[in-house]
Amino acid sequence: AMLGTLMVIRRRRDQMSRSLQTSEERLRMTLKASQQGLYDLNVQTGAIIVNAEYALMLGHDPETFKETNASWMARMHPEDRPLVLTAYRDYLTGKTDEFCAEFRQQTRTGQWKWILSMGKLVERDSQDQPLRMLGTFTDITERRLADEHKRQAETEKARMLDEAQQAR
Repeated sequence: AMLGTLMVIRRRRDQMSRSLQTSEERLRMTLKASQQGLYDLNVQTGAIIVNAEYALMLGHDPETFKETNASWMARMHPEDRPLVLTAYRDYLTGKTDEFCAEFRQQTRTGQWKWILSMGKLVERDSQDQPLRMLGTFTDITERRLADEHKRQAETEKARMLDEAQQAR
């Protein structure tokens, strides 16, 4: 009876392991297909684990790319840092329910990409201090450029209408 129970336990464990591997593979394929960057941040040390898609998004080799909170902030456009830092602090201190920020990150070649970052705390230490945060990085450069072109076109249209009215 003991041997039979052990065999059943082993079979269930193997099934669970295969199921977990399948789920992880689906997540990896989904993130790759959607070109979604994923991060796992140790809030206390600043160490960040990122997926290959995020490294590639910024033009880096996923094999050698190492991310930290400090390097992430250093690559951020100086104009965006204060807002993002405030959003991050507000989230960690409980002033806001979620971390969500749009900012520019410098790529390996020096270009700027607009990134949307969303994150959630998933773990706290015994003193209820934030410990671990998981989130995503999405390249929203095309959307931001389209919005900017639309704004410029509307401004130009308004200027032309104004000039036309003044010419009357």
